[in-house]
Amino acid sequence: MKEKKPHTVGNFVSKKMIVSLITIIALISITAIVFLPGNAAAGPDSQGLPAYALGSERIKEAYLFALDNSSALNGIPCHCGCMQMPHAGRIHSRGLLDCFINPDGTFDPHGSTCPQCVDDTLTVKNLTLEGISKSQIIAVIDAKYPNG
Repeated sequence: MKEKKPHTVGNFVSKKMIVSLITIIALISITAIVFLPGNAAAGPDSQGLPAYALGSERIKEAYLFALDNSSALNGIPCHCGCMQMPHAGRIHSRGLLDCFINPDGTFDPHGSTCPQCVDDTLTVKNLTLEGISKSQIIAVIDAKYPNG
């Protein structure tokens, strides 16, 4: 009579199956690490925004608008104080554009920490999409802050 071998993993699963399973788990893990939202290991997002610009959907939307529509924000006064007091060693002079994009084309972190700048930038975005002129947009933004 044949002697029964004890049950072991090797008896049921081939080495190829084990290697395949490990490979699949590794690929799933790498994909999760790279592509899960909010993951610091991913670095800048696919649009090249820095991590601080990804704090919320509204912040990201404001940075993307500034990146793609700099002329719409250039000259729109910012009323948070950044045009009167130095931020990161400089006084913003180009209006809301400076809250998101530096004159050298790099991103400015100020917009990511200032809800007023984000709100006003998204107001400019919406009014621009409605076809409102820049002078009318300036009047709308200025009217939000009657005391300066």
